[in-house]
Amino acid sequence: MKSRIRKALVYLLLSFFVLSNIPNDVQAVSQVTTYSIEEIKPYAEESKWYYRDVNGRQQKRLWSRTYGYWITDWIWA
Repeated sequence: MKSRIRKALVYLLLSFFVLSNIPNDVQAVSQVTTYSIEEIKPYAEESKWYYRDVNGRQQKRLWSRTYGYWITDWIWA
């Protein structure tokens, strides 16, 4: 009985080693995606403060660099 179990275990291990050495061909697929400028949009709006002096006092106004328009009116700083 012991020899039967031992033989079965040896055959099982041998078959495992033989089957594990079979080469497995894997081919990589290259996918290059190109985007046009119209498709790329920023995640956050970019803005910039502009300053001016009026009668010795400073004012500021916020310009949207992303959309190209004034976000705020002139505010006293």
